Amino acid sequence: MTKDTVLELPLFDLAKSEEARDLGIELAASPAARRLLLLDAQRVAIMLAMRNGEADADDVVKWYAEHDIDLTGKLGNAMGALFKGAGWEWTGKFTKSARVHAHANLLRVWRLRS
Repeated sequence: MTKDTVLELPLFDLAKSEEARDLGIELAASPAARRLLLLDAQRVAIMLAMRNGEADADDVVKWYAEHDIDLTGKLGNAMGALFKGAGWEWTGKFTKSARVHAHANLLRVWRLRS
C-alpha cells in the first residue's frame, strides 16, 4: 500500500457501528485500556520507522486498518501522543494525510533518534 492509496472503509454497517459504540463506551470507561493501546501503537510506529526509516500517523493507522482495527476511533485525541518521547525526532518534513476525515491535514514525518 502506498501513501497515495486511500483506504476504503464501508460507510454504513450496523454491526460495525454497534461494535464501535460498545468499544467507545468501554474505552471511555477505561483510561488504562486506552493507555495500553497507545503503548502498542507506539510500538508499531517504532517497528514501521525501523523498517522504512521514518513514519507518520497515517502509516500507523494503515497498519492497524490492515489488521481490522480502527485506531483513531479507539484512541481519539490520544493519537496526538503517538510520537511523543525522547526516542523520536522530526525529520523536518510534512506529508498530507490521506485519511478522508482528516481533510488532507499536514502530518509531521518522524524518525527514530540515533
